[in-house]
Parts: sequence; structure tokens; C-alpha cells
Amino acid sequence: MTIRDDGGSAGKNVVTDVETIALTSPLYLHPSENPGQLFGSDLLTDSNYGEWVNDMTETLIAKNKLVFVDGSFSRSKAGPGIRNDAWGRCDVTVKGWLKTAMIKEVRNSVRAAKNARDIWADLQQRFGKGSAGRAYELRRTIGALRQEKLSVSTFYTKLVTYSDELHSVTINPRCTCGTCTSDVARQTREKTESERLFDFLLRLDDAFSVVRSQIDSTLLSLQELAKCNHFLKRSIAGLGLIINPGPRYDDYSVNSCYLAMKLECKSKLSN
Repeated sequence: MTIRDDGGSAGKNVVTDVETIALTSPLYLHPSENPGQLFGSDLLTDSNYGEWVNDMTETLIAKNKLVFVDGSFSRSKAGPGIRNDAWGRCDVTVKGWLKTAMIKEVRNSVRAAKNARDIWADLQQRFGKGSAGRAYELRRTIGALRQEKLSVSTFYTKLVTYSDELHSVTINPRCTCGTCTSDVARQTREKTESERLFDFLLRLDDAFSVVRSQIDSTLLSLQELAKCNHFLKRSIAGLGLIINPGPRYDDYSVNSCYLAMKLECKSKLSN
């Protein structure tokens, strides 16, 4: 951008070249953006890192600022002059966003961090992948979880929430050779989905014993179950719309739903 000043004391034109920052650059900050902004309603605690980091990651992507926390855009890469200054302003702003989205106890623990990347890495080390303490708590919570008086759809949502967070703090195997054809990621995903389905079925109320007892190896092999698990979960969750939670369930509705599920599964497997 070129700025021209025609009002110099000597009556001469003064031309100054000022480097501009493109709107698409991570270094660009909108005038309305400031370190005290709060995105979302759930603050980071010591028990909701999985949900929090997903929401914050989406926010940073939308703001084009994820590079300030993932280590891919250090200050040295910004360059000298105005770009270096812009990097500093952006980093302070992102640090503010992160700290504003935490409860006081967590925020106090990261006050000494030098930059946004340090905060992000510290939180990931404490609560993220490989966090044995949090993984233990989540497994214990899932193990004790029961449907009780919840509707099926509400219970399923609750179980999935814990299961997703457990997945976020668990280190899963992955291939790094670059030539592997075993598709480890797909196999891990199918294993996770199958375990989630089994957890769901085993923790339903006794009124759903018909569904539980008949979905076994005589009906579906593990591979077939993996193919049908999405439909099964959707169908069983749909019972929450048919059957109101309470001391008594309509066994006819349960059996009818099971028969529909069985026919649908066989149809899918034959295709």
C-alpha cells in the first residue's frame, strides 16, 4: 500500500510504502477481535478437555489462527518488521482467547506461558492424548453408566459424549511407513464403534433384554455387526421416541422394532 502526503512543509510530495497484511493471512486481526473475547459457553475444566479442545479448534480454524497453537507458524517464520509485530499481536490475542475460555484454576496454571503454543501444548500434555488419569476416570464412568430412567435417545447421547472424550485422550495405533495397505485407521475406527455399540446395548434397561439377547453371534458376526452398527444404534435410539421412560415399557413395540432391525440388517448384508 502506498500513502501519499501532499501537505509537506516544503510543499513536496512524500511517498511512503507501508506493507499491508492480507485478509487471508493468519497475521490479520479484525478490529473487533481482542484477547478478552469468549467463544462458546463451556469453560475448560479438569474434566471436559475433549469437548473443549474440539470446540476451540473449530474456533481457531474459523479465525485462521490455528497455526499459532499447532506449532506450524513460529515467530521466526513471520519475518521481520511489521509482520513480526503482527505475529506478536496475534499471539497475545490467541493467548487471551484460550485463557478466557478456562475456569480460574486452570487459567492460573498457564499464566506463565510465553505464547499460545506453550499453553496449548501444556493442556494437551495434561488432559489430552495419553492422559492416563482422565482415561481411567472416563472408563470408570462408562462402566458405571446405566440407562435407569433416561429415554433411550438421551442415554445414548450421554454414552457417546463420554465415549468420544475417551477416544480423544486415548493413543490409538497408526501406520507411519507411508506404504502400508492394512488401513489401520479404518480398523481402529470399526473397533471403537463396535465397542461403543456393545457398551450401549449392555447398559440398557432390562426392558430391552429382547433386543440385547438376540443381537449375538447367531445373528451377526463381528464384521457384519460393524456394517450394521449405525443402523442398530439409530433404530434402538428411535425407541426413545416410541417408549416413554418409566416403570413400564411396551414389549410389543420393543419386539416390533427388533424384527424391523433384523430384516433391515439382513437386507444390508445381502447387498
